[in-house]
Amino acid sequence: MLPREELLKGVENREEIAKVIDKAEQAIKTWEVTTTDFLSPAVLAEVERVFQRLTDVSMQKWGGYPQAERQRLGIARVDLPLTVTDIPLSALDIAGNFLFDTAFAPAHSFYQSWDTITINPYKRDLKNMEDTIRLILANYDDCSFHPPAIGDITSNFGFRRWGRRQKFHFGTDIRMEVGDPVYAAFEGVVRIAKRSADYGYVVVIRHNNGLETLYAHFSQLLAY
Repeated sequence: MLPREELLKGVENREEIAKVIDKAEQAIKTWEVTTTDFLSPAVLAEVERVFQRLTDVSMQKWGGYPQAERQRLGIARVDLPLTVTDIPLSALDIAGNFLFDTAFAPAHSFYQSWDTITINPYKRDLKNMEDTIRLILANYDDCSFHPPAIGDITSNFGFRRWGRRQKFHFGTDIRMEVGDPVYAAFEGVVRIAKRSADYGYVVVIRHNNGLETLYAHFSQLLAY
């Protein structure tokens, strides 16, 4: 067994490091390669510092490409070979010509545009909009609703305290674990999938019922 309490002494990311220790002990016991969840750069740096004194296990980090911000750790006994091929990843590889006819985009008659760069390109004055707008949220043809995620709500839509002042929060935050899948609320087409300065990894989907939904703060953009 590894000296758990000694390894955890003084660490900042105690919960994450404890999970890595569990994986390391499993690797020692089973003589198999174990892998962690995706870890942030701060946790990865602390893992490397904590585990550098150990001689029982070896580690290999990999996130799909060398500059990946968040990466998984592969852990094995020092007696076993360990390479990046031992670290399973699920990623979306996209290639081809994406200049398609925007007339086929969902709700094109309403938007009259298809911007794959700007998250909110519409610049509409809400004061000039009608007070009531009729939207088909779900029907049996192509608008069936699916909850994007299941979890505790950590921040609601609306005003919330931001330091000493109130700030409007335009979304709903849901507590999730790294690696949990997120689903589209309705059938639609992805308009944006990128890394944003405001949202981190973000996806915007336009739906057939005229809505656009935004999903943000991902650890990575993955395919499920």
